[in-house]
Amino acid sequence: MENIPIYHFDPGHTALRLISVPLFKIPINFPTDFLENLNRDPSAYSYKCVDITDLIELAKRWSVRAIFLDGIEPLSIPYIDVCLKELKDVGFHVGARTQGVISSKTVMELVDNSILDFLLVDVSPEGYFDVETKITVYNFLRELTSTDLHVEVVVHMDVEKPPLLVPIINNIRKRNIPLHIKVYNPKGLGYNPFLKLTSRSLDYVYVHAGGFSLLDTICPNCKNYIAIRERGVLVKLELAEDLKCPKCGTRILFRGEISKMTPRRVVRETRGEVIWYHLKALPLRIRNC
Repeated sequence: MENIPIYHFDPGHTALRLISVPLFKIPINFPTDFLENLNRDPSAYSYKCVDITDLIELAKRWSVRAIFLDGIEPLSIPYIDVCLKELKDVGFHVGARTQGVISSKTVMELVDNSILDFLLVDVSPEGYFDVETKITVYNFLRELTSTDLHVEVVVHMDVEKPPLLVPIINNIRKRNIPLHIKVYNPKGLGYNPFLKLTSRSLDYVYVHAGGFSLLDTICPNCKNYIAIRERGVLVKLELAEDLKCPKCGTRILFRGEISKMTPRRVVRETRGEVIWYHLKALPLRIRNC
């Protein structure tokens, strides 16, 4: 889960990520991220179909707890609500990525029907192609704060530009949503400028910037280290009863099933990295759509 990155839902557990072929391009730029390749030319990717019962059997065989729909607006896929409900009915936690440019009604209907468990929202403040898209995304963030859905936000930046976070913070601080800041070409400012900007509004801020990263969860009250992470590995997580800080008793935002660390088997097999499989490399029945 930490590799998605979702840090506060099902921590320390493995997830099956399903990257779907984009149905359209979106007016957002993701510097050197795999999302940029998907978004640049959706027609370059061929459509293949796989039966959902096969995916369920695969997920059970791999002992994953959560299934995550990844890519460019995967919730826009026709009949995706039916598929997600089937996954939920057999006991999986279900999450998805969104860039916030699809209709918020689509997401809210899934939330109202208790189909989605968690949502990752991509924001690219220096990469919007038009002001209208930027406004749509920020309005979407504000609307999400009225739900009980577990939400985490990833800001995509080419270099460190802390001031660009201000409107994003203003739209998520009502729920104190965990914020991930992904810097692709860090210039060495470190994470202190980000912490200085966010400390009064947000309790959980993570900076992904190579050697300048801050990936640990710290108690917002006493600054005790609650969770220690190395790249995509949860090394250690310490919580008292009722998800409280063991030192000061402050309630820490975690949801789902809590694990104290990423299973050693997973660390041994993956070294903390995502394992990517092509559909044809898996024991699935594949056909053209």
